[in-house]
Amino acid sequence: MAMVRAFKNIVSYVRELKPRKDTSRIEVRIVRLWRNYNKESGNTIEMVLVDKEGTRIHASVGEQLIKKIDDKLREGDAIVVQLFKVYDAIGEYRTTPHPYKIGFFQTTSLRVFFDEDEPIESILNKKTGYLSFSTNLGFHLPDQELVFFYEDEPIESTREWVPRKRGFAIGRIAHIQPSGDKLYFLRVLLNWVRGPTSYEDIRTVDGVLYPTYEDACYALGLMDDDKEFIEAIKDASDCSSATYARKLFARMLVSKSLSPPHVVWEATWEYLTDDILYKKRRETGRPDMNLTIEQIKNIALTEIKNHLLSNGRSLKKWPHMPKPEDFGSYNGNRLIDDELKYVVEDQLKENERLMAMITDEQRGVYEQILDAVLTDSGGVFFLYGYGGTRKTFVYRALSSAIRSRGMIVLNTASSGIAALLLEGGRTAHSRFGIPIDADEFSTCKKMEPGSDRAELVKAVKLIVCDEAPMMSIHCFETLDRTMRDIIRSSEEKPFGGKVVVFGGDFRQILSVIPGGEDPIETMAKEVYGKAFQTSTDKDLYRHRAILTPTNDEVDKINDYMLSQLPEFLNSVKVAGMPRHCLKLKVCAPIMCLRNMDVADDLCNGTRLIVTQLLPHVIEGRIITGNKIAGHPVWIPRMFVTPPDTKFPFRIRRRQFLVTLASAMTINKSQGQTPESVGLFLPRPVFSHGQLYVALSRVKSRSELKILITGKEGKTQTKTLNVIFKQMGSDELGDRLYSGASRFLTTSCHGGMSI
Repeated sequence: MAMVRAFKNIVSYVRELKPRKDTSRIEVRIVRLWRNYNKESGNTIEMVLVDKEGTRIHASVGEQLIKKIDDKLREGDAIVVQLFKVYDAIGEYRTTPHPYKIGFFQTTSLRVFFDEDEPIESILNKKTGYLSFSTNLGFHLPDQELVFFYEDEPIESTREWVPRKRGFAIGRIAHIQPSGDKLYFLRVLLNWVRGPTSYEDIRTVDGVLYPTYEDACYALGLMDDDKEFIEAIKDASDCSSATYARKLFARMLVSKSLSPPHVVWEATWEYLTDDILYKKRRETGRPDMNLTIEQIKNIALTEIKNHLLSNGRSLKKWPHMPKPEDFGSYNGNRLIDDELKYVVEDQLKENERLMAMITDEQRGVYEQILDAVLTDSGGVFFLYGYGGTRKTFVYRALSSAIRSRGMIVLNTASSGIAALLLEGGRTAHSRFGIPIDADEFSTCKKMEPGSDRAELVKAVKLIVCDEAPMMSIHCFETLDRTMRDIIRSSEEKPFGGKVVVFGGDFRQILSVIPGGEDPIETMAKEVYGKAFQTSTDKDLYRHRAILTPTNDEVDKINDYMLSQLPEFLNSVKVAGMPRHCLKLKVCAPIMCLRNMDVADDLCNGTRLIVTQLLPHVIEGRIITGNKIAGHPVWIPRMFVTPPDTKFPFRIRRRQFLVTLASAMTINKSQGQTPESVGLFLPRPVFSHGQLYVALSRVKSRSELKILITGKEGKTQTKTLNVIFKQMGSDELGDRLYSGASRFLTTSCHGGMSI
């Protein structure tokens, strides 16, 4: 390795760079720039640079220099670099054919280069990414390059441009999820448009310049066909009121399933507004009331807008989608306003009702936490208790007490299914923007100082996070870092000095079922009753579930349960997501596999009863949480991409994101407390705490039935458990938050402690 020093004021070409050769400087353009991470070098910035001759070389910026250089470099910039290192380019995968690469270090000097006569407005508004190479430093590429696709871009070889050979790649276009919006559509176009020299070229189709990449994709016929969603809305409108059709339309928007939402709106607005006039006549008591078409559309769009806002979305995301007349006129903080919408008098009555039923032990927990809130002393509390000790009751009592004083409480949980049990509950990831793959460096998304979410966190008095042991310690550290940054205080208190309550449970007892000839049949009859096939009890599946460690056993039990019910619907599914073949019947219990609509309680783990099967939608009735019967819920097919796959490409499919739920995996049951549970163990559990989770789902020994079988199907009376000694409850509490300023422990006669 050698350091290139500036002894002479000479501009060198990239082809002249060699280790141990002193040169002055190089003038290059950044044609590729990306971030990289590996265990050896940590976070780095990687670049591909090209000079006036078209020769390319790889350059790296070490982790210690990222903060210094990050905001100064962009793709497309022409830069002058001095005092850098040149060393051998080693490794199996290389981004350029150049034998050497460049390294930046502490004294490396660089500056962005512009033409002297270039207007200042042009410099300030300089575009990044796909720039024409005919500006600034006079970089010119042969005209031949303009006939290639992005993936066919030529490489430099012996100072002549030739089409690259298959088998060598200078890089690849990064995968972008459809939720990436503009970047996603840009990526689609880069694989379709030949030889673009500017962003405008990419958005031009048949001589027409389109305002957005999405419009250009639609003009090229690259967008998904939305006819199915149009038919789904029509089906929902025909079988129920337009109110549910509007919720279905909003659900499609939330899931980002619609390609051009305004096209679907124009095709279905008559179905979506069918009941508006009737509802207004009823509300006003004026049967002769009339509204114009524009007024009717405005009311429907307002409902859709409000439903999106309750799910953390906005119509602003879709520029071509029509907006209600008052759209954009609101200047307040909707997040704070939503949390202050509770009626103080109602909350006071609810608190009085709950306090009349509270036990002495619960009162002790309640008073300690409430005192910390009212005195603004802050603190981090850990509320422990096994299933049935009424931890949710304590959360409700605290929430009603604080809300009756006009203060804000944020009820969260680690999963959507657990959040349904809390009033106004949301997942912690959704509420605070905690990354799914949080690490020791991550921060909460969309919680910059001054943002609506940041102002909400500053105004909150109590944060509750139920089922905290299900979350990584990095999630809590991420929230702590972000809150400390937002709530700047002279005292270094955890979570910015706010009162935070984590909840979890840890204990339970076994009960074993005597053997039967058919293990699955025996378990089904023990849990659902001997006549479940002909039962008309609408709440049969609400309070019962069979738990088993793996999806293989879940599928066997679900197949058996379905075979006992009378019609089915076949639907092809994505491998690695829901099952390839989904068999459904009316009255079968199903479970959501994604957070579809938090405002309507359609979360990952929500269970429903199928009430109707239509060509494009499933109608169901929620049986999880407090919503037992009544209003139907419509589930359309949605786009889904498996998070991980062994294939070198991504799969995206449109499907119903549900599965049968007569049985479920033990992990899926976390956060639920059915009245009766059957635990089927044809093999031992395979992870720490899994057996505990299964055994703690019920409130008493008599409500739990266990069937253990061996390889030959013979019943047994014992099974192996998996316990990691280093994951004891004390250490787990420490790992939940190692820097907690307060950790209180009281006696727990009834199974609850704080």
